[in-house]
Formats: sequence, structure tokens, C-alpha cells
Amino acid sequence: MKILGYGAALVVILSAAYADITAREAHQYMHATQTVCGEVKQVTVTNKAVFINFDVPYPNQSFYGVVWQRNVDAAGGVYALLSLNGKNVCITGQLQLYKQIPNIHIDDGTQIEVRKKR
Repeated sequence: MKILGYGAALVVILSAAYADITAREAHQYMHATQTVCGEVKQVTVTNKAVFINFDVPYPNQSFYGVVWQRNVDAAGGVYALLSLNGKNVCITGQLQLYKQIPNIHIDDGTQIEVRKKR
């Protein structure tokens, strides 16, 4: 009976550790693997990468996902990435910081999930 109690407590702790976070909370989890969710406000395509900006457009975004050019096809292609604009999106990966803005590098489409707005 005690073992079951510890197991249940462990499940609760583990599920809390992997809960989705908002784009504005991302800075609190640097270098951790997390799922960051929020509304995409801008998708920008450059010759080097596609940037998926959350909450407000560049340069004031709270978080962004970056798909380097070599990974664009694996992430669904340019048009699929552009279609994320205005949607509620979750990106999973290791959080990094560049110029004080948290981001996740996206290597393939499995890291991106579109969710219905609540």
C-alpha cells in the first residue's frame, strides 16, 4: 500500500515537471527541455531561417522558435510554417537564450503542435 502511494506521488511530480509553459514563462526554464505554448504573432522568413515569434512581433517577442534553412523542409516547409501565424502553437525542445530572448531551435515538424484556442 505504501509503495502505491509513493508511485502516485511520483507520477504527480513528474507530470508537473513536464507541464506546458507559456511563452512569457520560458525565460524561467533556460537549458531545460520544455513545451512552450502561445499565440504566434509573426512568422518571418529570411535567407537563413524562419522565425516564429510569440505574443508580439519582432523585436518585442517574448519567445521564438527558429527553423534554420537546412531544416525548413523537415519542419513542414515554408508555407506550413507561414500558416502558423495567428494560431495557438506549442513548440517542444531545449530552451536557449539569444540577446535576452528565449528560443527553441526546431529541427523537424514533430516539435511543432497547433492547438485549438481555449
